[in-house]
Amino acid sequence: MNQSFLQQAHIDHLPDGPTLVYAPFPKVKSVTLHAWVLTGSAHETPALSGISHFVEHMLFRGNQVLGRANELSLKMEELGGEINAATSLDHTEFWLEFHRDYLEEGIRRFCRFLLYPQFNEIEIEKKIILEEIKSSYNDENQIIDLDSLTAAHLWPNQAIGLPIHGLPETVMAMEVQQLQAWYERHYCQGNLIVGLSGDFNPKAVRSWFSEELKPLPPGPKNPPPQPKTAPQGQVHYHPDRDNQYQFQWSFILPPLSKKERAAVQLLTRMLDDGSSTRLQRLIREEKGLVYEISANPFFYDQGGLIQIQGQVSQEKMKELITTLAEVIRDLKKTGFHPKELRLARLRLQTSLDCYTDNAEGILIEKVTPLLNPTSLEVDQLQEIVKQISLEDINQLLDRLLGPGSLFVALGPPAKDLKSFTQNKLAPWL
Repeated sequence: MNQSFLQQAHIDHLPDGPTLVYAPFPKVKSVTLHAWVLTGSAHETPALSGISHFVEHMLFRGNQVLGRANELSLKMEELGGEINAATSLDHTEFWLEFHRDYLEEGIRRFCRFLLYPQFNEIEIEKKIILEEIKSSYNDENQIIDLDSLTAAHLWPNQAIGLPIHGLPETVMAMEVQQLQAWYERHYCQGNLIVGLSGDFNPKAVRSWFSEELKPLPPGPKNPPPQPKTAPQGQVHYHPDRDNQYQFQWSFILPPLSKKERAAVQLLTRMLDDGSSTRLQRLIREEKGLVYEISANPFFYDQGGLIQIQGQVSQEKMKELITTLAEVIRDLKKTGFHPKELRLARLRLQTSLDCYTDNAEGILIEKVTPLLNPTSLEVDQLQEIVKQISLEDINQLLDRLLGPGSLFVALGPPAKDLKSFTQNKLAPWL
């Protein structure tokens, strides 16, 4: 890791303005601007499901200073760059990468893009969003996005349990006044983080940001989402006429200490980070049951998930479930081995070093704890990972991979598959 550049990254709170994060990285030709608005689908109500995503779209539809949609895009392309965005559960992110020769103008145009949306042509944008939503539905109007299906079971009757882009009926019902009110409430001083990475003079860019962001209205920072996870221990099969099953096995995590969160990251890497790890070796390499299988952690303020997911053909589904149960049962019985921990620690360290060997990676690492206060900074994570022993992880297995899990699958209807799965996964249900 390039420690000198990481140490130069710093946070700057503008008086009467948003939080700025700088990641100077001399001699690079590209500059990347990011803005994080701390609002996402988890902050919505079910009736307004998808409004954060809709507002994100509206910023591209037209701008009071930069012009209509095509003119706005051209203004960014003239910098040698392109602007894009994404909405998640707890924030909306915008980013612009462009050439360093246009540093000042790029900052000014990006800030004006954020501050002066027009909110026009709402009906056209509805059509675009509805087309985007269709990719999550099949011909029978059933949701076929596995993450959305799992979320609906984990967090029923909450906006976080609905698709991030909303439902067709909620999007269709939205009016321009609602979009403007959402924008005015959430696009404010306390709820915005702006980040810059590349070759620049911090004093100069601070002056430009201060000038351009001065009109930003005051307002508070949104608190982290507090989803209420429903009791699980369930198996759900959702029908789809595909020739494969998609599956997601979610283990619900209790509130965790920072050391335990770091241990979860090592644990999931020991399950799935290279062909020699448990899931890859025992399920893919030795039995050929899947092309892809993965294990990933997902954290939120008061807990999180460990999710094992993949795809499997109809004829191999029962063998996959049987093998998965055997892998987790044997793991809880015997624990991981020292070699597995050494490899996971090395690969995590390598991943962190590679990520922070570039300007944008350093910026993201500096911002992450601001987005998620329970997240660890790189230096903290590295230090804690060194302290975690094999005994620490093996003692956590019963707590992390215990009963109360949720198994969700999507694929061809099968008469006895649900009961078969319930039987095989009974110790975790």
